[in-house]
Amino acid sequence: MNGILECIKSAQFLIGLGVGFGFWLIVLVVRLICRATRGKYLKQLFKEDERGNFTITLEAIKSYLVFALKDFPSLSLDPGSVRLAEKEEGTALQFGVKFQLGGNVQESKNALYNRIESDLRNQLAIADLIKKIDIKIVDFTDKTSGEQEQ
Repeated sequence: MNGILECIKSAQFLIGLGVGFGFWLIVLVVRLICRATRGKYLKQLFKEDERGNFTITLEAIKSYLVFALKDFPSLSLDPGSVRLAEKEEGTALQFGVKFQLGGNVQESKNALYNRIESDLRNQLAIADLIKKIDIKIVDFTDKTSGEQEQ
């Protein structure tokens, strides 16, 4: 028993204990910072008015995007990238598209923005809930071969 007490009182043990404690403290702080800065993602949008409540789910918005992108042959939706992100300025609709080379990226992007903004306002009636649209090109495909560009 005396050997164990002497070992615990030794400088090497106390240094090791301090380093181990410091390491786990740093891990805890980093984890808390990451959790605090991580974006909040919504699974649905909720709107209340004088006639009742209206809810639209993320899955419904994905279905809408697939439908809307049918008018853009050079674009296709990456379904796993669709998100409703809670941001300081309001909710953002975020999604990724695959772009088929041979078209004009800027023209396609502008036309898609205009279409989605118009549909959010006129067809879906949720323009007041979505304050920002973030489109990300996740991949380019070759028009002739259909293969991904590296």
